[in-house]
Amino acid sequence: MAGPARSASSNLHFKTEHSYDGNQTYLNSTFDQRQEVRRALTSLFQDLHRLEGQALQLTTDIKISFSGEDRVHSYTVCITDDAFVAPAQPSISFQPSVVTPVSSSSLLHSNSTSYLQGRETRPRDVPVDPHPTKRQGQPVTLIDHSDKRQRLSDGDGNQSDTLLSEGLALAKPGESKKLDELSDFLKEWHAQWVDQGGWLFDNINKQNESHTTNAKSIDKQLDGVQNIIGQSINAASASTMTELASISRLFPWLENTLRANIDKVQQRDEKWRNSSAAFHDESRRDREAAEKALELSLEKQAKQLEQQREVLARLAKANNIDVGDLDPEVNHAASLEAQLAAELNREARRDNVGNSRRKRKQTQATNLDGRP
Repeated sequence: MAGPARSASSNLHFKTEHSYDGNQTYLNSTFDQRQEVRRALTSLFQDLHRLEGQALQLTTDIKISFSGEDRVHSYTVCITDDAFVAPAQPSISFQPSVVTPVSSSSLLHSNSTSYLQGRETRPRDVPVDPHPTKRQGQPVTLIDHSDKRQRLSDGDGNQSDTLLSEGLALAKPGESKKLDELSDFLKEWHAQWVDQGGWLFDNINKQNESHTTNAKSIDKQLDGVQNIIGQSINAASASTMTELASISRLFPWLENTLRANIDKVQQRDEKWRNSSAAFHDESRRDREAAEKALELSLEKQAKQLEQQREVLARLAKANNIDVGDLDPEVNHAASLEAQLAAELNREARRDNVGNSRRKRKQTQATNLDGRP
């Protein structure tokens, strides 16, 4: 597995490749330790570069064997300077960690290229689920946790060279057993690649399902909030419309009440005016009748006085009494004026008493009519 280029100084550029061949349980449980090994090798690489001042390649192969087991677990780290040039005629190394592009690999390449073409390289440094679901044809993303960067396997043949070097180490010319081991190695690599792809596929599906579930939950909550808000708005609108309808029904009632009160007031005013006019007409007629009766009485009294005066004058003449100093017109006028004034005063007092009584009766009648 090739890591991205890292720079220790202004003129040092290199890349780190590391691969693991063995039990996946050990791979998952030794992540931190393998990272420390890579850091130590990187420091050693930088020190050697400072001492020699030349481009170099540092390769380390760690082999793990357990008692009673035939299988060897190997972990290979290769740090290569970008300016490093491989020897012109390198020999085939039987160490599975050495990357040596040789021309003699064309024979093996012709048999394995068709199988490896178009596939991602084998992810060896990713923690594996103990029971992954297999998915074929899914791209594998490799994460180098030493520098916290995401990368995909390079297409320039770096990791293919590592795998081919391991295959060449097993494929000695003229030995069919090694070819069988190479075939088993390729099958194992393919199975591990499918396992890694299934693990990533399942994790991606879980993330997608989780995101979909959260989105649906949020949508349901939004729908619930919208329903609650809508119900509140509808309830408030219904209450407002009910109040408006009640108020609109009150307007005609107020108009009818005002109209009825106005009619009652007009009726009372009309009745009062009619009663007042009738009272004044009756008073006027009574006054005119009293004046006529008074005039008739005064005329009658004047005639009686005239007759009495004539009788007194004849008696005085018969008795030789001088009555020339008496002014009959003045006396008669004075007596008539006094009588008329007395009669008018009596009539006025009677009218005042009658008016006060009638007013009290009308006031009582008006109060009775004005009750609601």
